[in-house]
Amino acid sequence: MKKQKKRPIGPADYWHIGPVYVRKGLFLAVLGTACLLVLGLFGLPTSLLNSLSPLPPLYHFNDSALQKVDGVVRVADDIGRVRYVGEVTQGSFTGTGKVFDENGQLCYEGPLVDGVYEGSGAKVYSNGELIYSGDMADNQYEGQGRRIDLETGVVSEGQFSRGMLEGEGVQYDANGILLRQGTFSHDLMNGPGEEYSASGILLREGTFAQGLLHGQGAE
Repeated sequence: MKKQKKRPIGPADYWHIGPVYVRKGLFLAVLGTACLLVLGLFGLPTSLLNSLSPLPPLYHFNDSALQKVDGVVRVADDIGRVRYVGEVTQGSFTGTGKVFDENGQLCYEGPLVDGVYEGSGAKVYSNGELIYSGDMADNQYEGQGRRIDLETGVVSEGQFSRGMLEGEGVQYDANGILLRQGTFSHDLMNGPGEEYSASGILLREGTFAQGLLHGQGAE
């Protein structure tokens, strides 16, 4: 077989830029190499990456551009781990969002105000397991809620203040059997109430103080 002859280089292979002739192929090769070097050193601009991604735009905690953003975003720490996904107002974590720990596990889901857990419908997790759902204020259980003790399995429902039962409430064991119901203070029965055995038998009823019968009652 006869080898095909290469096409001779002609004027069509050059760009005429002022008094200079630049060969097209060589120019494009140099330009491509330069672009690859820039991308390798600096990466794609955040704005371009955000426009190409189907996920919410990604920012970092110390990103000055985040301070001008309103809407749903992802926020990563210094080593690129996503720690927040949700709404921001002028860069502040205000609205509904999810907070993740350094291992990527969900630790909070619900309303925030300036980065503080505050509002109704919140969920708190420990090692990926739900431990509280309800109202929050100033990063604490505050208001109506449901708390789960992962060690004992005891479920507490009712009014909370600073993370503890304070007011009307009930407690169940891990199997859903009623343990206590009545008035609580600092997680202990304090006021009128009832206490039951693990088999559901009524053990004590009356007026309690710091978890013990005190005053009128029966045992």
